[in-house]
Amino acid sequence: MASTSDAKDVERMTRELIKGITNINWEDVVKIYEQDPRAHKIKLGKSGNTALHMAVASKKEDIVEQLVKLINERSENALEVLSIKGGGWENNPLHLAASLGSIPMCKCIIGDKHKQLLGTRNCISATPMFMAVYHGKKDAFLWLYKMCADNPAQALVYCHASRGITALHIAITNGYSAFYTPILAATVNGVIEMVEKILQEFPMTIHDWDSTRKNIVLVAVESRQSHIYDFLLRRRSDVVDKDLAFHERDEKGNSALHIAAGLQNSRGWFIPTSMLQLQWEVKWFEYVKNTLPPDFCIGTNIYRKTALQIFTETHGQLLDKSKEWLNNTCNSCSFIAALISTVAFASSATVPGGVDQDTGEPIFQHHLAFRFFAISSLVALCSSFISLLFFFAILTSKYDYKDFSYNLPWNIILGLTSLFVSMAAMLVCFCSGHFLMLDDHLKYPAIPVYALTLWAVTYFALQQSSSYFILLRATFKKVPQRMYPQDPL
Repeated sequence: MASTSDAKDVERMTRELIKGITNINWEDVVKIYEQDPRAHKIKLGKSGNTALHMAVASKKEDIVEQLVKLINERSENALEVLSIKGGGWENNPLHLAASLGSIPMCKCIIGDKHKQLLGTRNCISATPMFMAVYHGKKDAFLWLYKMCADNPAQALVYCHASRGITALHIAITNGYSAFYTPILAATVNGVIEMVEKILQEFPMTIHDWDSTRKNIVLVAVESRQSHIYDFLLRRRSDVVDKDLAFHERDEKGNSALHIAAGLQNSRGWFIPTSMLQLQWEVKWFEYVKNTLPPDFCIGTNIYRKTALQIFTETHGQLLDKSKEWLNNTCNSCSFIAALISTVAFASSATVPGGVDQDTGEPIFQHHLAFRFFAISSLVALCSSFISLLFFFAILTSKYDYKDFSYNLPWNIILGLTSLFVSMAAMLVCFCSGHFLMLDDHLKYPAIPVYALTLWAVTYFALQQSSSYFILLRATFKKVPQRMYPQDPL
């Protein structure tokens, strides 16, 4: 009787789950999961998907989070349940999330205690990592791979499916990579763990070529993978033969320096302004140049062009855009700096409250607000004048390519810093001077106005801070760091 009752309960929950999903009423599905843990493993229809499978497939990230939380509290192994015909693959929920490329859902399902799900396999022995590659979800694959950072060897195992097929084979077959050997595919995608492991097991792959005769060094330079290039530089002294890889040329006779000189439109640094992109390009060219023998600078390709000639030809348009951006920025900032300088000079010459007719000393000279007024007006005047000098230096620059590496960025940083200081000082000067002129009964009501103004200025500064700190980072970094669109600035 008990088994009959259980069967009826399961049948009832199955109908209710199907009804809730069909009517897109996910709250009912969550309630059923909450009321009875047996619902966590119920397979619905011919597909054999659980309600969690369906939530993942529908990209309901909030519902997935709620269902996974309930499963973690009351069930065992429910997250490992495979569908019967989940797209022909018999997937568990993590397989589906990886196939969809949803990093939030992958993160939710794995959580803190289900890392073993990374190694679960479907009917073709494919892991979630493999499925992410199969469906072209590079970001999800890289995130799943990073979850195995403490065990790179295990990560490589997870990249294999049945019959010796690997994730890199799939990437090549599906056209997500233009390369033919695994080490070059790993290089262009910046997966240094794979590069290290492949070179450790198969050292001769350092001489593999792609269809245009580019080896791993040339591919790393072309795809702007600076961390892999640094890794190869550290290895070049281990074995003499490895140094030959740095002397290779592609089918057009381009050396690593020629390739570094070319502007790669499809593989930029993902930096918001043209000037910052040009700064990275110049630094990358200079960095590769300094790691290669001097004769590479004057060597030519089959078109009899040096690396410097290629750099000048390919970066001409970017240089023009950078000049225009700098001119517009400097003109706007110079106008603001000149305005602040004029107001600060007028403020320093006008003493709040006037001066004593007998002694000639300011009446409020012993008042704390007057001290703030005097110091801030001086700071505003000096810093605005300094910013004008830096912006003038930029406007009169020759705009050589080398100037974009350090000189121009430093001038714009110092000019903007001085301008920000002058704006803040001018605000303090105005508020303190105004505070002195108010009657006692009006001073306290004015404080909220000052606070609101300070909040507005702070909000504006925070809005502009991201570009400012990117500029600082780019200027202090000797070697450009590859950034992806999803990376934080």
